[in-house]
Amino acid sequence: MAEKIMERLYSRFGRPELLVDAQITMLKNIPGICENNVGQIIPFADKVINFSHFMLTCSSQHQLANPTLLNELILKLPMNMRIAWASHISSLTGVPSILDFSNWIEVKADNIARVPVCNSLISPTEKKTTSKEISNASHFQRYK
Repeated sequence: MAEKIMERLYSRFGRPELLVDAQITMLKNIPGICENNVGQIIPFADKVINFSHFMLTCSSQHQLANPTLLNELILKLPMNMRIAWASHISSLTGVPSILDFSNWIEVKADNIARVPVCNSLISPTEKKTTSKEISNASHFQRYK
C-alpha cells in the first residue's frame, strides 16, 4: 500500500516536466499590471525571479530562452516599464532571455520597494485598518 502511495506521489509531483508546466502556467495566469499601481510590480517580480531560479535548479534552463513566454511577461508590464525594458535590452549582447528579464525586474522591484507607499498603493483592507487606527487615536486624544 505505501509503495503505491509513493509511486502516485512521484508520478504527480516528482516529474520535473509537470512542475515546469505548472510554473509556466502560473506565470501566464498573472494579470497585467496597471500603470497607476506600481506596487503590483513587486509580487510580479518575485514570481518571475522564483520561476528563473526554479528552472535553473531543475535543469530546465532551455525554458529561460522561450521568446514567447518572455514576450507574454513583458506585455504584463505597464507601458513605461516596457519602454525601460526596451532601453535595457539595447545594452545586452545576444538575444534577451527570461533570466535577463528576471535580473532586470528584480532591480526595478527593489527600487520600487524603497519608495514610500502612497494611499493609492494600499489595499482596501489596509485602508480600513489605517482608518480604525486613526479613529482610535483621536478617541484617546479626547481623554488626555
